[in-house]
Amino acid sequence: MHFSNKWTGDLEESKSTSILVSHDDSAIHKKTIELLQGASDTVHLASSTFRDFKLYAQHGLLSLSEYLLGLRRKCIQVRILTTPRMLSSQFVRNLLSHGSREIQAKTCARTHLKLICVDNRIVYFGTANLTSSGLGLRSSKRRNFEVGMISSDKACVGFIMEIFDRIWNGVYCNSCRYASRADVNCSIPRHIPAGRTIPF
Repeated sequence: MHFSNKWTGDLEESKSTSILVSHDDSAIHKKTIELLQGASDTVHLASSTFRDFKLYAQHGLLSLSEYLLGLRRKCIQVRILTTPRMLSSQFVRNLLSHGSREIQAKTCARTHLKLICVDNRIVYFGTANLTSSGLGLRSSKRRNFEVGMISSDKACVGFIMEIFDRIWNGVYCNSCRYASRADVNCSIPRHIPAGRTIPF
């Protein structure tokens, strides 16, 4: 199937799309948490940087890692796309401390997209990394200025997830300048067999 790198859809009058900013009463944080809480089948997350921030769940305050592990216990598939440097992060260490090998994750040195897609039905994408500063959890004097979009427009969700899947499946690896570098710990261009991912 041919994939175009250019978006050709029309969202000008779409009621299925909202634009959010992080400095507006934590709007990005609130909406992205609502997305996660509405998951019933799959959750895809991509960010160059993750932090194990706290979020309110049904049974109290949980870290992001704890919440994602809870989703897996409900048989919801979780996929994470991030950068190699995140392998040494507190977020990943917290996942490992729970003994999780249930969450699929891959690393790509060129990952800079930020998105959350739930059930291939609704997607958040924007400038904010999945951190407390990016999502607007810090005080109004400290949080980053970010902008993002949430859309349930089928064409928009399909386009965004096609980008995620192409990176996940290594479509761009043969032409990537990092593919042959031993000092860059990308899991995708190492041709990991089907079903295997980085160990957490």
